[in-house]
Amino acid sequence: KSLSRRMARKLKKKADEKKRDMSKVKCYNCKKEGHLAKDCKKAKDQAWMESSSDSDQEINANMVFMSQIGKVLSESDKSSSSAEDTIAETMISLKLIIMILKKKNI
Repeated sequence: KSLSRRMARKLKKKADEKKRDMSKVKCYNCKKEGHLAKDCKKAKDQAWMESSSDSDQEINANMVFMSQIGKVLSESDKSSSSAEDTIAETMISLKLIIMILKKKNI
């Protein structure tokens, strides 16, 4: 019985939305009139832009990481202090990569 009540409420809600004068409705996302927030194209575009930006940052971080590894390997024949400097630089790069990846998971 409760399932049919829920179904009836959903149908009534949809019918009420159709009756609503959409020209007077204001979106909470973009603040424009004529649509609801759930139908806002700007919110969907923003989500895509953010995920695209995160992906670009991850690619850049991976490229930095690979170049730093290459630098460490190529300089491993040099003096130990130079190798230590390179390792320190690599650690800084790794910390940046970790920060970017943590931001992506937020």
